[in-house]
Amino acid sequence: MPYNPKSVLRQVPNSILQKYFSRHDEFATFDWTAIKETKIDPVFEAWQRMPEDRRKQVSGVIHRVHALANPRGTAVLVEAASEEGIDIAAAVRSMKNAYERAFWFFLEHPTIFDNARTQFHIATLPRRSWEKRNGMPKQAIEINDEVVDALGRNLSAYYLARQVRGERCKVEYRRHAGIDTFYAYPADYGDEIIGYGDDGELGRSPWNPAFEVVFRYDGSAGTIESFAEGGKDVREDLAELFARVVLHAERQPMLWEEPPFDLNVLKDRNFTFPTNPADNIEQVRWMGVRMRLQEQPGGKIALDVDSADSRATVCGLLDATLDEKKVSLSKVDFLEATLQAMFRRPGTRSRIITFKVGSGSRCDLGDTSEEEKLRGYLRTWGIERDGQRAA
Repeated sequence: MPYNPKSVLRQVPNSILQKYFSRHDEFATFDWTAIKETKIDPVFEAWQRMPEDRRKQVSGVIHRVHALANPRGTAVLVEAASEEGIDIAAAVRSMKNAYERAFWFFLEHPTIFDNARTQFHIATLPRRSWEKRNGMPKQAIEINDEVVDALGRNLSAYYLARQVRGERCKVEYRRHAGIDTFYAYPADYGDEIIGYGDDGELGRSPWNPAFEVVFRYDGSAGTIESFAEGGKDVREDLAELFARVVLHAERQPMLWEEPPFDLNVLKDRNFTFPTNPADNIEQVRWMGVRMRLQEQPGGKIALDVDSADSRATVCGLLDATLDEKKVSLSKVDFLEATLQAMFRRPGTRSRIITFKVGSGSRCDLGDTSEEEKLRGYLRTWGIERDGQRAA
């Protein structure tokens, strides 16, 4: 949500606003009993009447609260408190939305709130993306309701213990083309939305969101792919949890020693993106590349094509750039490619999906039916290795 100071104040309970603003002399005679929840214009106006230096100081606090007022921000604050041995679980559960939680941390645990490490984690926390691991038994698995329920219970216990969310977790399962896919929906932190009630007044209403974690198991290759938000430790924990609960595996799944994606196939000027007409894919384009120059330490270059210009090609930009740098294509490593697919949708506008594939183990395709089709094509096109290697 874009930053709007009034929106931030409106999302924070008056009790917390009072505790914070009462620190300032300008609010010494402010009548908080006359202010209803979400009716924050008097608070905002009193803030704006403060001397410039203190007004800017408050603005900085409100802006930082806004930056952390989201599920990712809450998760990082909770984990930072846990690392300090501070038990905040009960307090976090009692709060109604992310703005209240962020402002509460600022007031009650300022060291954690201001911790540069916390801010760094927020800035660098990766978006949800696929990560592949192998080393699992190469065999088909039998799935029943008991296994599905056990996965949900274990995911719930994991997120409750680590991030104080996930009290409930529904898991849905399906098998398609030999791939076992599990869609898990742990309960997210409680939240509120701003809207109009039956009385026509603007106010806050409770909202109980969920977030998504996805696992894909390929029994023919003995690989697990997970799709989740979080750092390295979280991804490792989730892969181990899935292997233990669903596969009953004693070994821990390991990241591929060989990256699952080979972007060097794109160096072939005859490379194409063949598709099945039945999949309604009108076009697949290579839209960008991030590369490293092997003989120039730190020499990384990113090239992107304007999606509106159908004539421009990455190959053309690549040739011009390498010619200018006097570097041959063989002396370049492709680190990341941006691809774009256009799906026909009868009776409506075509859907365009733009996604990135990394030379490591990352792919940011989601889990819609169209995105899953593209996942399958990565192997067809030779971008994704087939995974048939010894465990």
